[in-house]
Amino acid sequence: MYYLETNYTITDVENIKVKTNYVCPDDSSSESPSYLTTKTGEEFTVCKYNYYCHKNSYCIKSLSQYSLAKDYINNFYGSYIINKENPTKKMIILSCNKKTFKNKICTTDSCDSNSDCFSDNCVDGVCMINPDDPVYVCGTTKENSQFKVKCLLNYQENCKSDEECGDNTFCRLGNICLDKRTTIDHDLKKYLIPVVILIIISLIIFVLYQIEKNNIKEKKNKKGKNNLNEIN
Repeated sequence: MYYLETNYTITDVENIKVKTNYVCPDDSSSESPSYLTTKTGEEFTVCKYNYYCHKNSYCIKSLSQYSLAKDYINNFYGSYIINKENPTKKMIILSCNKKTFKNKICTTDSCDSNSDCFSDNCVDGVCMINPDDPVYVCGTTKENSQFKVKCLLNYQENCKSDEECGDNTFCRLGNICLDKRTTIDHDLKKYLIPVVILIIISLIIFVLYQIEKNNIKEKKNKKGKNNLNEIN
């Protein structure tokens, strides 16, 4: 994958006029319109704009029409992408959240310095998010029947609500922008433990019921035999 450095700020990117032409303009990330889907499942076809920005610096443009986080669920991996105009330069755009890294569902290519990471935060060879300067992913969306480029928090960034997260991710599992299918071990255990306890209790109740049922049956049989003996 490739990227281009730009002189666009995050405000400039959000002011891009989205085109639906058969041939997309130079500021888009693809030559022709792409098939896209909103968080609510609405489908539309339009030129794809795919930028990554910080609040107070210039943005970069991904030259892939696909999200860099596409199809990552419980095995997220941030890899280097190459500068199209200067192939000797490369950068890891997507970084890990401390929580997902700790749970071993996120890692990145090895970084040597902060400059290797778009987050500007290389920790022990892994690109980590920078809570003080989060990355925003800017992409084409549809709101109120209007196409626009909207910049929202990138995958793995800290969040407070679903509305803050971009790339069709959701704010979940400890307030992180993630794919809705992502699970973290302790979150899974949080739901599994009550289920297991409920199953065990149900089994105990069932066994006790069967024992009591058999006892009642044996008592009836014994009583029937005693009555028969008295008659004889």
